[in-house]
Amino acid sequence: MRDKYTCTVHSQQDSGETVIEIQVDDVERLRVSGSSHSISASVGEDVTLSCSIDSHITSEDLEVSWKKTDEDEDIVVLLYQNNEAFPDSAHERYRDRVEFFTDEIPKRNFSLRLKSVRTEDKGVYMCEVFAGGLSGNTTAVLGQLGES
Repeated sequence: MRDKYTCTVHSQQDSGETVIEIQVDDVERLRVSGSSHSISASVGEDVTLSCSIDSHITSEDLEVSWKKTDEDEDIVVLLYQNNEAFPDSAHERYRDRVEFFTDEIPKRNFSLRLKSVRTEDKGVYMCEVFAGGLSGNTTAVLGQLGES
């Protein structure tokens, strides 16, 4: 992208101008965003943990990992690599209860659906994104869990 700026100077008898051209390269960027508020749900409900990516990088070149991070070690919730989700990567606690919104992935929306919420699901989840040498992350907090 090229932008041109003209500086014109006028005096009583004369005037002159110069043109400066600035070229902005299409720099790769990677911004990862989610929800700023804690999520409340009732046990047994489905919830959505938000994670969207602002980047020129295509979804095929992104690696996304959702992990539960508020314990002694990170627990893998779901992975996306090489244009494919890997449900078998999920910790047994989350097996068959987590999925991406498939139609949203081309829009770089990697929000996670967590189905049939349990009391032990409460806590902090991190969506971590890698693309080339770039990385970013956002967190989602599953807070108050009521009884259904």
